[in-house]
Amino acid sequence: YGLAPKIGLILVIAFFPVTLSMLAGMQSVDRSLLSLMNSVGASPTQILFRIRVPHSLPSLMAGTKIAATLSVIGAIVGEFAGASDGLGYVIQFASTQLDTALVFAALLLVSVLGIAFYYAAEILERVVVPWAPKFSQA
Repeated sequence: YGLAPKIGLILVIAFFPVTLSMLAGMQSVDRSLLSLMNSVGASPTQILFRIRVPHSLPSLMAGTKIAATLSVIGAIVGEFAGASDGLGYVIQFASTQLDTALVFAALLLVSVLGIAFYYAAEILERVVVPWAPKFSQA
């Protein structure tokens, strides 16, 4: 089927965590900040870009980290459904040939890709939202 269905599946899978996280961040804005902006006569656009968007960026980045790892799964599932190349195809082909070593090697590579995408999103979060609270172990 080509690359387009795989990309479409990845986009559909990644869309919902990002969108729902962004909406949750927009809804969790402190009401006193909104009241303050309204009292000084801020327009809805100013409220959106000065309060709502900056406040929701940490939530958006959390959704991005989830979507980054789910996108790897989406690509593999997309390749299961009729691809002739890719890691999903390798896993499916190796499992029909009972090549357990190749299946586990491909799964290890998928895991490494998922971890790499997660840490790429983590680095992006540190750049985009440096003011966000970080949870560290005590």
